[in-house]
Amino acid sequence: DEIGRDLGHGVPQVALAWLLANPLVTAPIVGANSVEQLRGSLAAVELQLGGEEMENLNHLSDWQSR
Repeated sequence: DEIGRDLGHGVPQVALAWLLANPLVTAPIVGANSVEQLRGSLAAVELQLGGEEMENLNHLSDWQSR
């Protein structure tokens, strides 16, 4: 939530932007139940996460230790 607030985006957009920036993820699978959700997913494509955000998200997800 905090990272999203700082960037002006919601949790789903930040999570998708993180997945798109992660070289270990080939292709995130996105589903939308509304046009609003689809627009949010498309906005995530334009969201650029900085090094600090990526580091924090990697730590939060515990991705690197698996």
